[in-house]
Amino acid sequence: MHFPLELESIANEWEDLDQEYDTLDDIIESDQCSIEAASDLISEEEEGDLA
Repeated sequence: MHFPLELESIANEWEDLDQEYDTLDDIIESDQCSIEAASDLISEEEEGDLA
């Protein structure tokens, strides 16, 4: 039994996966920026407390 290979469907699935990974990368980058900003804010507050 042979099944037809649906190349267009497979290509679309790969495109969908690429878009999902791009979205995840954007979320991770945004989270890292938020963490860095929060860390900087805490450091500035601690420096202010020491002064």
